[in-house]
Amino acid sequence: MKSIIIYHSCFTSFGGVETFCVNLAHELKKHYDITFISTRFFPLVLEFDNAEILDTTKRYDADVVIFATAWGKLPQNIHGKKVIQMVHAQYDVAIAGWQFVYQRHTYTTHHVCVGNAVKESFERATPYRDAIVIPNLLKSDAILHPKPEPSNVLRLITASRFSREKGFDRMLKLGNLLIGEGVKFVWDVYGNYNSNYGKSIMRKASSSFRFHGYKKDVSKEVATSDYLVQLSDSEGFPYATYEALQQLTPVITTDFPSAKEQVDDGINGWILDFDLSDWKKILADKLILSKFEHKSTLNDWVKILEK
Repeated sequence: MKSIIIYHSCFTSFGGVETFCVNLAHELKKHYDITFISTRFFPLVLEFDNAEILDTTKRYDADVVIFATAWGKLPQNIHGKKVIQMVHAQYDVAIAGWQFVYQRHTYTTHHVCVGNAVKESFERATPYRDAIVIPNLLKSDAILHPKPEPSNVLRLITASRFSREKGFDRMLKLGNLLIGEGVKFVWDVYGNYNSNYGKSIMRKASSSFRFHGYKKDVSKEVATSDYLVQLSDSEGFPYATYEALQQLTPVITTDFPSAKEQVDDGINGWILDFDLSDWKKILADKLILSKFEHKSTLNDWVKILEK
């Protein structure tokens, strides 16, 4: 059985990169021997018997190494016959907003982008033209929860990291627009809000917002909502919206480049202008979904792992 090391520089919370790591391992574990390595681990990850804190004095070898993120200094003591660098973000956005600099690891043999918009951004921001696209994997055996009875109250949900680029100020604006229009709604928000920014958002939010903190699995709550809302400045290939669509819950997003890779406006969700000037279209009849199609499968990964 081939061995795979999945390295993440700091596995201390659950966001898109962490979900990618867990889902990839879940789908591949019957066919490959997988080890997680990181400098730090979120306690939930330590439940896995294949998670190891990086030892800088030790040499690690595997058939395949997957660097799950390019943030932080990548270790030079992890070696593989094949070394895959994941690209999750809009690199030109990261460069502009956070002075991010992509430095290709010495041993990298492949780049894998999680979406077409990410690949286009990667090629604008770097000199590399060798990347392939494999959209983020979902768990093929995910539990699909039953839908609720119809309600005259609009049920919204957001599960996100609390940071400005995730669009929380737009969420508050949309909430106020709904109130001004006389729309009855509840908006459940999941995520760690202990930062100063998170606390400021809570103080400014109307009573229709309900803040729940972090929860490991919100799939049932997503399934019983009318829409999942993600009003970010930018996203690579967001798991929050993708997992919602898997639960047959339509989504409301802003018009970041990758939105159209998941959302067909007016069919399985709504794509809003960043200034929310077209927000009233979400007041049309609630969208009802009956099918979902995975954008990638285990076989897409087997092709590159076995090539």
